[in-house]
Amino acid sequence: MVLAEKVGKKRNFVSGFLLSLVTALVYAVYWNYRAHNEVYRQFELQKEDRDEGVVWFILGIILPPFLLGYWWLMVSNVQYARDRMRLPRGISPGRFIVLAVLAFASYIGAVLLAVYASTIDTATAAPEQARASLAAIGGTVAFVLLTLAFGGVAYHRLQGDINGLWDAYDRRIMELQAPAVASPPRPAAPPGPAMAAWAQSPATYYADLTPREPPQPPP
Repeated sequence: MVLAEKVGKKRNFVSGFLLSLVTALVYAVYWNYRAHNEVYRQFELQKEDRDEGVVWFILGIILPPFLLGYWWLMVSNVQYARDRMRLPRGISPGRFIVLAVLAFASYIGAVLLAVYASTIDTATAAPEQARASLAAIGGTVAFVLLTLAFGGVAYHRLQGDINGLWDAYDRRIMELQAPAVASPPRPAAPPGPAMAAWAQSPATYYADLTPREPPQPPP
């Protein structure tokens, strides 16, 4: 089941990534809900008893560990929709969560090192403390880069999977709106007793298969 009216759209990862940095991750919070909600509504996953994970998302805004549950549901729903559209599954929930956890751990490391470096007054500190402060600053920069790398890879792959869904949806709509192609006429039934057997046999047709051929009369 898929809504006929398109409710979602493709998004550019680079633009979203930069907006997340400029808005101190506020846009990332919006993206997490909006991009997933569009897929959930478009493919009517609620009718297949798929959980959207709204409760996990709200709890995750308050306590970040709850986002693990939301991430799992979000990526699982994208995979499920891709299965329905006969697309490769893309990034798995487990891999996404591993990358997201590594990004979050790197962020915590950057914060702790930044706090430590801020407690040292390099103007009056001993040489050992000054070197420790410089090392902490360097570690902070390294952890920030790791945060961007791990988080960027996770969301780049997921955004690519979602964009692939919208491409597949657009192709399907074009197929449905294309002029109908007349199916070839069914071959004439053979005369005699073979005609009765042929007429009573199951007649199943598919759009991508040619109609079954009737048995040929004996020479």
